[in-house]
Amino acid sequence: MCQNARKIDALDQWCLRMLLGIKWYQFVRNDDVRRLTKQPKLTDIIQSRRLTLFGHIMRMDDNNFGDRCFAAAGPRLWNTLPLNLRLCDSLGQFKRSLKTFLFGL
Repeated sequence: MCQNARKIDALDQWCLRMLLGIKWYQFVRNDDVRRLTKQPKLTDIIQSRRLTLFGHIMRMDDNNFGDRCFAAAGPRLWNTLPLNLRLCDSLGQFKRSLKTFLFGL
């Protein structure tokens, strides 16, 4: 993660310099670029959003999360489809039948 974080921050810094029109041969410190744009590091934003998401997930009811995950919701939705849709022989036939079914709702 450390190497990826450095790459993300380097790209972010490069983009800020491009937006400000700072050339590579102009000696402007990274801190000065950050101060001009009033932008935090991209990795800091990612970290704060990860922590926010983690806090949200930790506060959720255990039963609530399990019902919405794809592993539970996928089979439940599949079972609500009509039998002729579930028994299609090919992917193309399934897509056509599903489209017809959904537009008929």
